[in-house]
Amino acid sequence: MRFTWGCWLSIALLILASGCGRKGPKIELVFVSGTANMDGQPLADASIVFIPLKSQQPQPSWGHTDADGNFSLKTSDGSVGAATGPYRIVVSKMVMQDGSPIPAGSQTGGADGKELIPYPHSDPRQSPHLVEVTKEEVMFDLFLKSEEKSLTRK
Repeated sequence: MRFTWGCWLSIALLILASGCGRKGPKIELVFVSGTANMDGQPLADASIVFIPLKSQQPQPSWGHTDADGNFSLKTSDGSVGAATGPYRIVVSKMVMQDGSPIPAGSQTGGADGKELIPYPHSDPRQSPHLVEVTKEEVMFDLFLKSEEKSLTRK
């Protein structure tokens, strides 16, 4: 089941990113950053995806955590930040079946991999992390536990 959500997340991001090249009014982006922790420890090498909850929001924004669990968001065209509005936050960390990192450039890593982030945090439809990005710079701290879910906003 975990494999399925990772695949769906990857497919959803590809579909959303492919439709982001349309011309139109320039969307104002807000700098968004934060930290992610799993069971009290920094969550390194995880993907953090902000999925828009309203159709007028142009695209998702995402980031990748560093060794200390820090992340900042960007859009598919590399612009820094996220548009204002409500989002669902999805956290994902795919590894090989044996727990080792997926090799760089792997064409089958997703098919052979497994999701380390427990449900529902890694589920694009069920993640409990709902946030609002406002016009001010925003920092979100994610605290994930296998049995518990919580989010704080600074």
